[in-house]
Amino acid sequence: MPEKVSVNEDLGIIQVDSHGEVTEEDLMGSLKEIVRISSERGIKKVFVDATSEESLPRMIPLHEFGSELASVLRDVQFAVAVAKHLGDDLSFLETVTNNRGMRVAMFDSTDAALAWLRED
Repeated sequence: MPEKVSVNEDLGIIQVDSHGEVTEEDLMGSLKEIVRISSERGIKKVFVDATSEESLPRMIPLHEFGSELASVLRDVQFAVAVAKHLGDDLSFLETVTNNRGMRVAMFDSTDAALAWLRED
């Protein structure tokens, strides 16, 4: 599976390491795991390292994923470090989720994404 969801105990966040070709099923599987961990542990911050992703689903599945993400995790803050060649796709996802009241931000480095999560 191109996505691994875990808890970063040192930072107190949920971490998603994403690489390769990511499918809609991969995204939904990760979402399910994030919801489970957030519910069980009360963690409200998620860091996604997507700097090694090669591809994502097209716009319609991304829109559906963003809508679902915002509906089940509205109170969770997401910081995503983006692979440069997927910036437009992930910017679209950021817009979809933010328009639904969720705090999602895209960054060009893992350091910037983690710093944003630590601000709150």
